Amino acid sequence: MESRLNGLLLDVKDGNRKVNASVQTFLNNGTGAQRWRLTLDGCFESALKTDDGQDLVLEVTDISMSGGRLRLNTRTDSVAQKWTLNSRGMLVSAVNGFVIGIVDARNASEAPVQLFPPNDTSAQAWNFRAYSSGTYILLTHMMFLFLSMFLP
Repeated sequence: MESRLNGLLLDVKDGNRKVNASVQTFLNNGTGAQRWRLTLDGCFESALKTDDGQDLVLEVTDISMSGGRLRLNTRTDSVAQKWTLNSRGMLVSAVNGFVIGIVDARNASEAPVQLFPPNDTSAQAWNFRAYSSGTYILLTHMMFLFLSMFLP
């Protein structure tokens, strides 16, 4: 997931595989800390797993206000873990309709990301690319279409 503001990727800070790990933007380093997929049930899942092999998904905390914090948690199927992608490249929380954005539109690596009301700026818009695990994300000029194919 690449920011349209600065080309930096959504990244699990320090590649942390623990519950409550934070997310940030970071230069492309090719690690699992920067690989994500939107699952069929609406979870935004990291390629990272806990030490005991559980999935880690992006979750909203502080859901009642702008600037809500994001963290990784194990999958609970809570609405706080549900996301949709809109036609403008914004990842939208099912909790409150807020979107993931780069704090203060910072143009530097390690900038924190939080939830904000949509404002149609590049600090809240993301590009999605395919990666080698077999999950393909197809882009069109009008909208984002997802097709997941799991190869043997």
